[in-house]
Amino acid sequence: MIEHYAGVLPFWLAPVQAIVLPVADRFNEAGEAVVAALGQAGLRAEVDARSESVGRKIRDAELRKVPYMLVLGEREAAEGTVSVRSHGGADRGPVAVGELAGAGRARACADGLKPLRLCCSARHAPGALLCSIMLAAARTTPSRLPTA
Repeated sequence: MIEHYAGVLPFWLAPVQAIVLPVADRFNEAGEAVVAALGQAGLRAEVDARSESVGRKIRDAELRKVPYMLVLGEREAAEGTVSVRSHGGADRGPVAVGELAGAGRARACADGLKPLRLCCSARHAPGALLCSIMLAAARTTPSRLPTA
C-alpha cells in the first residue's frame, strides 16, 4: 500500500491529517486551540511549536507528507481562521476553524468508506494487520464501519 501511494497516504489513513504551523512562538497557544478543535471533530492534528521559520516548517511537513498544513499568523488568530495549504503546494486561503473541522471529518468519512468495507470483510482475514491499521485510522467514523 505504501508503495502504491508512494508514501502519500490517503487523507483518512494518514497518521497526521493536518499540522498547524504558527508563524511565531506567541501563536502556539492559538495553534493548540486549533488542534483541540480538530481533535474534537475526530481528526488527527498536531502543532509544530518549534522556533523555526514558517518556510522550514512547511518544508518539513511536505517531507512528512502531511495532507494539510494550517498556517496560523496574527490575522488568522484574530479572525479564528487558518490559512490552508495542501500537500504539493496548493494554497487554499483562509478557512474558519469550525468549517475546516467539519470539512475534514466529511472528507475522512467519504474517503474511508469504500476501503473499510473492502478490507473488513470476512474474506480479508490474511490482511488482519492492515485491517486493524485501517480500523484504527477510522475511529472518526464508527457509524460507517460494516457489521459482521
